[in-house]
Amino acid sequence: MKKINFCKATTIILIINVILSIVLFFVVPDKIAIQWVGTSPSNAVDSYYVFLVPVLSVLFAFTGKPIFTMFLFRLWNRTNEHLVTYLNLCLQVVFLTCEIYIGLYNLCNFNVAISIILIVELMIDVVIGLKLFHNQSI
Repeated sequence: MKKINFCKATTIILIINVILSIVLFFVVPDKIAIQWVGTSPSNAVDSYYVFLVPVLSVLFAFTGKPIFTMFLFRLWNRTNEHLVTYLNLCLQVVFLTCEIYIGLYNLCNFNVAISIILIVELMIDVVIGLKLFHNQSI
């Protein structure tokens, strides 16, 4: 079985997120929804806020690994480099999902609660993580 390079996957997702935000900036309305309660927007801001998610994505791309390493070490007094990079990848996927949701909601009035999407995504990440790391000790 070929090993997955989580660092390369994280970089690819990060690049997609940045490119998506640039494209969205030119096609979304002047005011966009960025915060929701259920399926209704609770906060609308100027369209340049579409760059907020990629900025956070870049920030966590560089700081995510040390944060996850510290978290795992405090939780179990040990850490696993592959698990840390997998968690960082999962976080980047969450950021990409949020950016896609912002675009879909503001362009197509996509009416599904983002919390449901993120919970399903979390469950998928856990199942994939359990499958990938089932014989490794953390």
